[in-house]
Amino acid sequence: MPLLIVTLPPPPVPAGGEFGWVMWSSDGRKYRSRGSALPSLLPTSDEVTLALPAAALSWHQVTLPQGSLSGATRLRAVLNGLLEDRLLDEPDSLHFALEPDAAVGKPVWVAACNRAWVRGAVQSLGGICANDPQEAVYINASVDVDGEPLSGDATYRILIGAGEFPPCDQSRHGFWSITLYNSDYNLVPESRNYSINGYYPDYQKRLPDGAMVIWVCPTRPATMPDGEYWLQSPAGDSFYLILRVYVPEPSVSETQSWRPPAIVQRP
Repeated sequence: MPLLIVTLPPPPVPAGGEFGWVMWSSDGRKYRSRGSALPSLLPTSDEVTLALPAAALSWHQVTLPQGSLSGATRLRAVLNGLLEDRLLDEPDSLHFALEPDAAVGKPVWVAACNRAWVRGAVQSLGGICANDPQEAVYINASVDVDGEPLSGDATYRILIGAGEFPPCDQSRHGFWSITLYNSDYNLVPESRNYSINGYYPDYQKRLPDGAMVIWVCPTRPATMPDGEYWLQSPAGDSFYLILRVYVPEPSVSETQSWRPPAIVQRP
């Protein structure tokens, strides 16, 4: 498979923004093509490299003490201590990357960048390594309709109106699903209400007007009539949603004229 290099836009990651990309031969020696596209329409490849803009990085040279490389947790703590006085931001808000073949007792270079920016970019690129847009499109959301980050302590309402469900080719067994992940990119521990799959009979009931409502909150709503469903969010943590549309119609995979339903915070 060819090598796909995706260039991240400068922080913050723009909602609905395009990413630059370049395709190279599998050995990295021959240029093939380049362009820019929304995350869901980027070329696919088994090997993807993310390129960060230089302006988003700061570089620092440090000498690692003995035992620094004994584990990720230990290394993170050491870097936090070594770099705390050199950084404009709090160390916990940053992502660190060591130069290749770093060793203790010798000067090494460390790159630092905004952790939330990298996380948001990775989330928005979910699925580009696996599916052709004609087979599946993944649409990620980490903010609500007002642009505020999704919080596990808040309550959100997602209304999918009749005739506004994700368009997919059901004659070819197309379907859609929405899955919730916590800030560590995992399902919420101990929760069974982490996904809604439109293919399953359990999720095919509708409100009298043909619509569906999805509540996203840490505890189950007291009452939910037929046609309303619940996704359990992680209390005390942020989260994001991935809407997957399998065998999507062109309005999803090509023209993008279909828009996902709004995520609205409720009191």
